[in-house]
Amino acid sequence: MPALLLYLVKANGALVLFGLAYYVVLRRLTFYTLNRAFLLFALLFSAAYPLLDIGQLFARQQELGATLQLIAPDWQALAVPTPTGFDYWQLLVSVYWVGMGLMAARLLGQLASLYRLHRTSPPAQVLGMRVRRLSGDLNPFSFGQTIYLNPEQHRPEELPMILQHEQVHVSQGHTLDVLLAQAQVVAFWFNPAAWLLKQAIQENLEFVTDRKVLQTGLDSRAYQYSLVRLNGLAQSSSLVNNFNFLTLKNRIAMINKKRSSAVHLLSYALLLPLVAGLAIACSQPQVEPRKPDASTTVVIASNQKDARTQNHLPDNLLYFVDGQEVSKEKLTQMDPAHIASMNVLKGEAFQKAFGSTAAGVVSVITKGNENSESVLNFNQKYGISLQPAASKAGATQVTIKGTAGDHSTDASLANSLIVIDGQEATNEALRAISPERIESVKVYKGEAAEKEFGAKGKNGVIVVATKK
Repeated sequence: MPALLLYLVKANGALVLFGLAYYVVLRRLTFYTLNRAFLLFALLFSAAYPLLDIGQLFARQQELGATLQLIAPDWQALAVPTPTGFDYWQLLVSVYWVGMGLMAARLLGQLASLYRLHRTSPPAQVLGMRVRRLSGDLNPFSFGQTIYLNPEQHRPEELPMILQHEQVHVSQGHTLDVLLAQAQVVAFWFNPAAWLLKQAIQENLEFVTDRKVLQTGLDSRAYQYSLVRLNGLAQSSSLVNNFNFLTLKNRIAMINKKRSSAVHLLSYALLLPLVAGLAIACSQPQVEPRKPDASTTVVIASNQKDARTQNHLPDNLLYFVDGQEVSKEKLTQMDPAHIASMNVLKGEAFQKAFGSTAAGVVSVITKGNENSESVLNFNQKYGISLQPAASKAGATQVTIKGTAGDHSTDASLANSLIVIDGQEATNEALRAISPERIESVKVYKGEAAEKEFGAKGKNGVIVVATKK
């Protein structure tokens, strides 16, 4: 799955969890300021946490060598066939970008409409407060630090309520909340939870403002009558804070709702870490830790270079020669006879070290530079150990060398059991095998060896399969 789609799955999953928590538990509470903080945290957390490797903070440090695959110098082994067939993942990515582009165009159109309205509405003063005078039957609203209204559409006794209401929106920066909600709808346009959270944010901002206005001593009944009378005026845009944004039923119900008990404050203390923790837990892959006694597979191949190698080397690999990064072209020009070893580094640990865009890392060490400063620094920097730990109990060190035309095989086998094509064999028999004939080598260690081969495997087992 592409990284973009993986991000979207995590972010939108978190939005769904936060949306459920708000609509099921918090929406009915009258702690409107806390609800505002909860909703803003939901948007910011959902967008940011998939970008952070939170699981790595709690992960136990493991040896990177556990994900190291050793191979003999083999140019053909790097040949990866070009995948064929229709890429459905790419289709989903394309659909997402098209939808996001349309939603972004819609948002820009709304902002342009507001800008035109701002240019056509002259500045004025109403009851000593600076406003922009609207023309026509538009609902009063505020955007940023500016209040827009048509004073001729309102009774003189209603103007103080309207101005006070919009001034709360301005002073508390409610436009930022609305724009943030609109931005997450653009990014997550396909998720119903994103639309519901946008509505919840705009709804709660009106609840916050109504509470602030009524706390100044304004008559609650007169305020509600103003809402009823202005119900028929048109809204200018969904980006602004309107005086009469919500349905009358919701607005008046929350004005007259009894304040929630302080006991319900525990809901925020419990829900916030619970939902955030659940989102993190659901997004972290469950990876089994690699056991040190598990068997290790080493693939041996021939070292013949052919004309097809350069065309088959993957473009998404990183290439290092003697600890220095090189291009694919330079690597293909090397003489295999000068190569001491070639190592393909794969797995999640190396992706974190070198970047998720790299499918793997090819590290080549040339003859005579095995212990050079650049090679040692490279291995130390990325925690690479090319020699299996012979000091561990039950461990076995195996080294197989071979280049084109070289039929020698060196192995430090200690007292390990050797099995060739299903038959027990001696060290001499193993050394007599040409590297070109070897299909694979498996090394069993510790408990894994004894479980598979009984008492004979107590010192480790080397299983060799030859080409048929």
